[in-house]
Amino acid sequence: MRKKVTITITLILVSIFLLACTDKNKSKTSEIESEKETKLDNEEINNIGLEIYEGLKNKDKDRIEAVFSENQMLKHHRKIDKGIDEAFEFIDGEIVDYKSIYGGGAGGKVRNYEWIEKFYDGYIDLIQTDTGKEYMINYGGCLIDDKDSDNIGIFYFEISEKDSDSNESIFVGTYN
Repeated sequence: MRKKVTITITLILVSIFLLACTDKNKSKTSEIESEKETKLDNEEINNIGLEIYEGLKNKDKDRIEAVFSENQMLKHHRKIDKGIDEAFEFIDGEIVDYKSIYGGGAGGKVRNYEWIEKFYDGYIDLIQTDTGKEYMINYGGCLIDDKDSDNIGIFYFEISEKDSDSNESIFVGTYN
């Protein structure tokens, strides 16, 4: 009898231990997948920033318009087109370099542990021109929208001069 009780208690303890390990493994796997997803999202956000930067540097309106969401371009094409022209005029001199491009998730909606909407903000820091002026750009948009894929892309970008007394900026797009 004593032997049966000891074996039963041992089996229960081993089962509890194995179940605890399984949860840790699931948790670790979930964390690793989340880190990979975040890394991919950040890479995509940085690539979008690079397209905006290259478009401004080369005065390539089509390149900049290509990163806007389809819905933004359909609803606000004239406004975006005019805003890009204003951004070209706002920049004093030729763009020569930038310090960094970075960004991350800004929120959204999750259903059954999966993103159904995911928004982001990005930044292009210290864009330098040949005249010595420096500019900063912030931009935002949508990475995931399971109801309307035409929302995927940027909604806006805003460029401002660093260390300017005027606080002037050019806003291109809408806040959706």
